[in-house]
Amino acid sequence: MKGLVGIALGAIGPKVNQPRTYVAPNSARVYVFFVQQLNVTGAHDVYATPDDTAGWNFKTTENKLYDSTRKESKALIKAAKQAPSAEAASAVAGYSLRITDQALTVTTEWVARHPAKSWQMKIITPDSQGFWRLEGLPSGSYEIIARGVVKTPDGVVDAEWGASIDLPILDRVQTVSMLEPKVLRTMGK
Repeated sequence: MKGLVGIALGAIGPKVNQPRTYVAPNSARVYVFFVQQLNVTGAHDVYATPDDTAGWNFKTTENKLYDSTRKESKALIKAAKQAPSAEAASAVAGYSLRITDQALTVTTEWVARHPAKSWQMKIITPDSQGFWRLEGLPSGSYEIIARGVVKTPDGVVDAEWGASIDLPILDRVQTVSMLEPKVLRTMGK
């Protein structure tokens, strides 16, 4: 894709008990998916069809996986509501993380089968402090998913972060702060 390109800068890591204190992940990967182009004003292009992009593939796959396992999801949530516990919460979080991981795998395979679209998915490893940088992004909408393991004072946590950004033609840098995980599953001390 030609045209003006931009930069996305980001940080991941969960808050811990002390206010304004964050812990960088021990291991993490950030997945950046192109979803849809923007028009010259920076709005979503109503004439663009995003159904053939890596970002669209990821979201569609994730939704299909949730739909196909609806019974499992309902059973886990029902059990967690009837008998709230750390184990029940961990089971629900584990289910959600498993769906995300499967959608990431399917999308990675989709991109491998469509080499001309390889620019639509970038995988980044954050530095030791949880910061990441991606240059050369074409103008458009992006879905960002980060998966990682973090050692906090409360224990080891498996986490997922998520964000969506629009990188308009006129705005060359986007900062993405993903300091509140969408899903956390404690794995032990």
